[in-house]
Amino acid sequence: KGMTKIWAMTQDERFSDFAVITVTQHTGVLNQTIGKLNVYPNPAKNVINIDIPSHSSKSITLALQDLGGRVLVAKTITNDSQTATVDLNGISSGIYLISIETDKGYFNSKVVINK
Repeated sequence: KGMTKIWAMTQDERFSDFAVITVTQHTGVLNQTIGKLNVYPNPAKNVINIDIPSHSSKSITLALQDLGGRVLVAKTITNDSQTATVDLNGISSGIYLISIETDKGYFNSKVVINK
């Protein structure tokens, strides 16, 4: 997280410029990833089910993100249930990241959606 300068230059090196980007959210491999999620069906069409890890904390944050890092579905769930369900209505076909954040770290997995 923080500010990063990125330099861009044309192939013939006649023009260069930079942009300052502030990172507010990481995507991809998350720090302190402690396990993979069991997500099914995968590929999915209408819904996905996620098995909640048994040693998770009481408050769990679940997020479905596109590969650009945009959060499409976010919800807080309790560890009272062993499975979370995400409705895929309005989500286009593609590859997505699903993650669960607990007080112990992150569990994540890729999911393929075929409509």
